[in-house]
Amino acid sequence: MLKTRWQLILVPLLAVLFFAGCSDDDDTTSPPVDTGLTPAAQFEAMVDAGIDYINGDAPSTVSAVALNENRDDYTVIDIRGQVDYDAGHIEGAIHTSLGTLESDLDAGKFPTTLPIVVACYTGQTAGHAVVALRMWGYDASILLFGMSSWNSTLDRWSGNCTDGLPAGSIETAPNALTTAVDWPVWDTDATSAGEVVEARVSQMLSNGFKAISVADMVANGIDEYFILNYFGPADYAGTGTSGIPGHIEGAYQYTPYASLDMDEQLKYLPTDKQIVVYCWTGQHASQVTAYLNMLGYDALSLKFSSNGLWYSGMTAHKWSPGAMNDFALVTTP
Repeated sequence: MLKTRWQLILVPLLAVLFFAGCSDDDDTTSPPVDTGLTPAAQFEAMVDAGIDYINGDAPSTVSAVALNENRDDYTVIDIRGQVDYDAGHIEGAIHTSLGTLESDLDAGKFPTTLPIVVACYTGQTAGHAVVALRMWGYDASILLFGMSSWNSTLDRWSGNCTDGLPAGSIETAPNALTTAVDWPVWDTDATSAGEVVEARVSQMLSNGFKAISVADMVANGIDEYFILNYFGPADYAGTGTSGIPGHIEGAYQYTPYASLDMDEQLKYLPTDKQIVVYCWTGQHASQVTAYLNMLGYDALSLKFSSNGLWYSGMTAHKWSPGAMNDFALVTTP
C-alpha cells in the first residue's frame, strides 16, 4: 500500500534519490539532534515536498454550506474522539484519528477517489491531517471551523473568542530578523526522498496536535517562545483591512505563501526554542505548524489564534456566530 501511495505523490522529489552521510543505527523518527550551517539533503527533500502546498493551496478549506450542498462529491473523515463522533457526526463520515490516519488509509478504511474533507472540532487539528494527506498525494481540505460550523450544538468557538493578551502585549512596531541560524538535522536510515517524507509525516502524526492555548503561552511567558506571526505586513502593523490591531509583542512577521522557503525566512527559525505560529483563526497556523514539525522544528499552533488574543479589539472577524449552521447529525447505533 505504501508503494502505491508514493507512486501518487506529485512533488518534485525524483531528482533526489540517495543521501550521503545517513546514519544506519538511529531511529528514523528522532527529533533534531544537531544543527549544521549546510542543510542536509534530507531536510531539503522535506522542504521540497511541502513548500508547494504551504506556498500554494494551504490552508485548503471547504465550508459547511458547500459540503452540505455537495455532500456526494466528497469523502468525509472525522478525527474527533470516538465518543463525540458517536454522539453526532455528518452522515457517511468515517471515523479515524491523527494517530491512526496512516494505518486506516493503508487498510482502505476510507476511499480516496473523491476529494477528502477532514472534520475535527474547530478546524485546527484537522490541519495536521490535511498536510499529511497532501504529502501523500491526495486532494484533502479541512472542514472550515470544524464541526462547530456544521451544527451549533457542537460550538467550541464562542467560548474561546476572548481578549487573552494582557495589557501592553500588543504592538505595531516591527521586529527585525537579521541573523540566519542553523538548519535542523535529524538522523535517518532513509535512502530516498520518498522514504524521508514518509518518516517525517509519520512522526508528525504520531506526535498528535501540536498546539498551545493563549492562556498557557501567557502563563509561561511570551518571551519564552519564538512567535511567528503569519500575517501580511500591513496586518502585522495594524494598518491592514482584516481587523487586526497589531501583533503580539516580540512577534516576527512571516508573509503567507512567500516566507517559509529555504531562501526566504525559514533560515531565521530557531532550533533551540519553541516556535508558536498564529494567524487569524488557527486554521492556517495549524498547517504551517505541521510543516515546520516535519522539518524538525519544535513548533506549536496557537489555538484560536487572533480570536483568543484580542477578539473585542478586532474590527472584522473571520470567525463569528454567523459561521454556524444546524445541518443534520447522525449518531452511531
